Amino acid sequence: MAAHRRFNIPLHSNDALKTMNDLRRKGELCDVVLHVDGRQFPAHRIVLAGASSYLRAMFTNGMLESGMKDIKLQGVEASVMEGLLDFAYTGAIDVTVENVQALLSAASLLNLQSLRSVCCGFLQTHLDATNCLGIRAFADLYSCSELEEAAYRFVRQHFLDVAKGEEFLQLPKQALRNLLREDLLQVRSENQVFEAVEAWILHDFCRRKDYAVELLSNVRLPLLTLEFLEARVFPSKIIKNNADCQLLLAKVLNESARNLPRYMTLPRAQPQAVYVIGGRNGVDCQLSSLERYDTLTNQWIMLQNMKYPRTAVGACSLNGLLYVVGGECAVSAPHDDTMYVRHVECYDPAVNQWISLADIAIQRSFIAVTAMNGYLYALGGEDRTCSYNYVERYDPKTDHWSTVQCMRRKRSGAGVAVCDGLCPNFKRNLKNQFNTAIEPCQSSHH
Repeated sequence: MAAHRRFNIPLHSNDALKTMNDLRRKGELCDVVLHVDGRQFPAHRIVLAGASSYLRAMFTNGMLESGMKDIKLQGVEASVMEGLLDFAYTGAIDVTVENVQALLSAASLLNLQSLRSVCCGFLQTHLDATNCLGIRAFADLYSCSELEEAAYRFVRQHFLDVAKGEEFLQLPKQALRNLLREDLLQVRSENQVFEAVEAWILHDFCRRKDYAVELLSNVRLPLLTLEFLEARVFPSKIIKNNADCQLLLAKVLNESARNLPRYMTLPRAQPQAVYVIGGRNGVDCQLSSLERYDTLTNQWIMLQNMKYPRTAVGACSLNGLLYVVGGECAVSAPHDDTMYVRHVECYDPAVNQWISLADIAIQRSFIAVTAMNGYLYALGGEDRTCSYNYVERYDPKTDHWSTVQCMRRKRSGAGVAVCDGLCPNFKRNLKNQFNTAIEPCQSSHH
């Protein structure tokens, strides 16, 4: 029999702190009283010091408060103080849409990092078009960088809805100008950007009319349609009463595109959408069609056809463009057969046009395609004889495909996704039976 054995009781510390919290609620054995907005909160100094580095420094670094029993705490709302004390003792707290901002403010002051993270996550899950600008400003105030970026990404992705809200109309001029400079602002056309700027200025015209030229210079004027210019821009109150705006319009619209700043002629990002590419509607009839589901209007829209009809293509998006790789089509003459293709095409939603690109090395269908680190990767695929473990990488800058490390297994119709610089893929065999074989491929640089 062992003479010595160490035991660990996992819930002992939790039970001890729960007991201390019960004592706190009864006001027993408390050695400090926190005064917040005229209310008193008895507590135990040792527990507070263990939970908050801010309070630990206050109690142990020779500050005036280290020898005081009654301490006035600034920067914390009394409405959340009881919850903060419960959190310090138990690690549990109720976060609501009503108290989350006060909790985050207090957690930042008291350096309760885990509570800060919880509040930021809560706010991120409650982002919508009516509050994202306010949450972004709040996150910036308390240096919550991940929340700030998430909120700003939401603003860019839902700009058309955000621009209809009160928060947008109350934006400071500098914040609006910075937003207008974003390439990733998702709009159907630049016309909608002008409409947003016009609405912001007209909301407080007397005070904001002098900002019109500065803001208009961040609208990509050459991208406005002729019909929109004639019907909305030239008659607009912010233009016809402002000689500087008229001069800016005349200068930009009469200038050659190559002499303008590059951003002026660069289309912005498109709103999120679902694309359906090619396919077949009969045994021998392949489609070259492209359809887009508009999530904003709940409508399907027919777009420009591909140059080559085909089915079983690989597809993905990169830098706002849609890439289609390989595929197959049925051939009825001289006898029934399937033709596998090497074609690669790229669709630009800003101009509704397809561009032919360099072909892949091996003609095949059911290729898994993904984008990673600025490159396209085409993995596996099949033809009439076999499936492939072949992997090709496409560089959009040079319009060139190169071979990279092959997969260990041959597969076609695999699922592929990017996660932390890896692209794990799920296998589908030639009998259309799925299993969970996962094989990560790492980005390589030559």
